[in-house]
Amino acid sequence: LVPKKYTHLIGGILFLYFGVKLTLESRGMEDKVSEELEEVEEELAEMSKKQKVAMKKKQMQHEEDGGMDDDQQETGMAGGGDVEDGAAVKRRGG
Repeated sequence: LVPKKYTHLIGGILFLYFGVKLTLESRGMEDKVSEELEEVEEELAEMSKKQKVAMKKKQMQHEEDGGMDDDQQETGMAGGGDVEDGAAVKRRGG
């Protein structure tokens, strides 16, 4: 319908138009991106603080329990044993 010469010309013009348009929009977005980045960094810092507090609580609980984890408390074995079918089985190194 439209000669090849004109389709190439129209394609080039559209490419330039949208390229310039996106470049101008991206320059205006730099401020928005930095604001969002600051918000994300703040959220990550808060999450990190919460994780540190949780780890300290868990460590304190672990120390109060005499250094045994939950499985060791259930079996009464401080040597890192596993429980299979109700019988305490010593772990094999591997």
